[in-house]
Amino acid sequence: MIKLSMRDFGQIFIGPKGLDKSWQKKFPNATKCCRCGENSRIAFVYHEDQNQENYVADLHERNKQEGEEKGKLWPHDSIAVATYFCEKCLEPTSLYNQA
Repeated sequence: MIKLSMRDFGQIFIGPKGLDKSWQKKFPNATKCCRCGENSRIAFVYHEDQNQENYVADLHERNKQEGEEKGKLWPHDSIAVATYFCEKCLEPTSLYNQA
């Protein structure tokens, strides 16, 4: 059995309540669908704070220091991710930012 604590995860906010849970400017209530370009409405926001033990940034390698072989792009800090669903095709679209 795996034991997890609340410090292992960020928080999830359903709907517009999470729009201000951003590390940069507030997330919009709607955005353009990444598939068809129609209107996508907010579904939820995932927000990492800086006091938790595990972060999305730690899942994969990112670019290394100058002079070393470069890795792939990946977040480097705590993130906030807003996920939206399209009114026309239901495709999810996400916006994110970092601390």
